[in-house]
Amino acid sequence: MLLLLATTPLCGQPPAVSATHQRGLILPVEPFLRGENTLRVPLRRFTTYSLKLDRRTTGTKEWEVQHGRPQTGFGLTYFQLPSPGELGRPVAVYRYFRAPLRPATGRLTLDYSAEIGLATGWRRYDLVTNPFNKLFSTRSTAYIFLGIGARLPLGEHLTNFLDVGLSHFSNGNFKRPNAGLNAVSLGLGVRYSPGRRSAVPHPILPAPWTPYTEWQLYLHGGTEKNLYYPAGLPVTEQNRGRTHPLFGLGIIRSRRISFKSSLGAGLSLWYRSGGNAEVAVAPSGRLRRLNPGLALENLRIGIFPTYTLHFNRFATLLQAEYLLLDPATAHGLRRFYQKVGLSYGVSERVSVAVVVGARQFSVAEFVEWRVGWNWKS
Repeated sequence: MLLLLATTPLCGQPPAVSATHQRGLILPVEPFLRGENTLRVPLRRFTTYSLKLDRRTTGTKEWEVQHGRPQTGFGLTYFQLPSPGELGRPVAVYRYFRAPLRPATGRLTLDYSAEIGLATGWRRYDLVTNPFNKLFSTRSTAYIFLGIGARLPLGEHLTNFLDVGLSHFSNGNFKRPNAGLNAVSLGLGVRYSPGRRSAVPHPILPAPWTPYTEWQLYLHGGTEKNLYYPAGLPVTEQNRGRTHPLFGLGIIRSRRISFKSSLGAGLSLWYRSGGNAEVAVAPSGRLRRLNPGLALENLRIGIFPTYTLHFNRFATLLQAEYLLLDPATAHGLRRFYQKVGLSYGVSERVSVAVVVGARQFSVAEFVEWRVGWNWKS
């Protein structure tokens, strides 16, 4: 359950401060969360305390009008998790965004919200001091929160709301073990708005929208870490693993159906150097790779539908990629990847993006860094 007392950012007012108390449930995916921990009990509930500094956009730009004058700002959240001796006391710093899902009907407004940032303060996995916690092997991770909610004004200064959200923590497989952590929360609260609601200065009307087709050719590169257990490898080295580069290119054809949304499909060609990696134990006790050369069996060809949600120069990418060619994987479901990313338009033609590739909708395997060339047809 969530209880929130906050200020609502108003046009012409200084940034508003939100204070949040949230409770939720951890999704018990890993054995550690199901009871394989020092407490010998399932780890389920969590509590958070947050502060947000945000401002409601003025509506003087087209993207602000198209998104219903969203609230944007920054936030700080402290997570009170079960078994802090194993999980730590993480704090997240993030960019905050909240906007209506659709124009208000009467007094009720339906919203969606997002928080994207960095969480630090985890107690990482250690063979001796923290052997059960295989959720994280780094002190810092990415933090993502997605939520939907409803708001109902109670007067000029008070607004009642109900929120439901999903949180995700992961290091993108930068270091293993990295099972990550997922949690759901339910929130009920009230928002307090000081001052009077002021009119929008110089409001604009949304321009008529004409759908169009656009293309993107992109290059990408990244790394992934694999674990190996050859005979003779010291136990202290088993979770160090080996890091392998991956790189490739892709092309996407999409239809910009509205100011906010694009739908399309893409084709990717990429080389995964860790696909055929063979390792052995060096005299130093570390892993060394035996076959560092290029190999055809590391080539991957994938197809994917894609959806893009646009916010001015920023955009959120959602892709579901199926590998048509993956010699190392015969099973169909193992060829299915979910990709989530954040893109930024450097110019009208050039964009950059960071994309996380995951399986089972929760297990991150690698991070892609993309540079794209865009044009309209």
